[in-house]
Amino acid sequence: MAFSALIQHRIKLFQEFRAGLLGLKKDDLTYQVLSEYRNGPGLKMLAGMAAGTNNQIGQFLESLRGIDDVDVLDSARDELVKIVDDCIVGMTGQGEVRSVFGDLILKVKDAKLSTLLREFNAAKDGQPNIAVIGLRTILCLIIRERAKVVDAANPLAIRQDLALQPMLDDAIGSKIFPEGESKLLDAFRRRGLKESSDNVVHKPGDNMLVSKDDLSAAVDLLNKLLPTLT
Repeated sequence: MAFSALIQHRIKLFQEFRAGLLGLKKDDLTYQVLSEYRNGPGLKMLAGMAAGTNNQIGQFLESLRGIDDVDVLDSARDELVKIVDDCIVGMTGQGEVRSVFGDLILKVKDAKLSTLLREFNAAKDGQPNIAVIGLRTILCLIIRERAKVVDAANPLAIRQDLALQPMLDDAIGSKIFPEGESKLLDAFRRRGLKESSDNVVHKPGDNMLVSKDDLSAAVDLLNKLLPTLT
């Protein structure tokens, strides 16, 4: 679906707003910090948002006045991100299917990764082969984001070519993930879903397809990897 230049511009600004919101350190969160972000740098980013949604954000922020528990404020930030994400979904006309890791998507700072995760959710039941193709890019972006968390100078953190096999090899070899998650990536690399996704991408034939049931392991893998990005 092609969007007008205006819609594309607004989506870009909304994505910048959510990235800046997620960029605020949890320990620094206060009502004042969130309010100043929304009414300061965030004001122009949300200028194209419907009045009702903008008012919803303002009223929600007001409900946080007097709260100083950072865990509560961090959870409230997730709700703000969800409001923005729902607005993006509404503008693009793409229905969103929440899954078990839907709340984790709200924590993802990278706009491309969060978008692909939402689209993976929407496609995995009805279009599993499209979803498994997208999974390859999703895993590359997760590896890239994890490398940023561990060491911003790591070559994986600045890599521009998203090639799954070498990125898996480098991520596992450099141990940027905790041991448990590294073992899961190694299992994905050596057998099962990666081979199936390779077949979908690279080989012809109606026996080179996956079903939605084949993606349950992918959901489990993403469930384990996404928390390592925060």
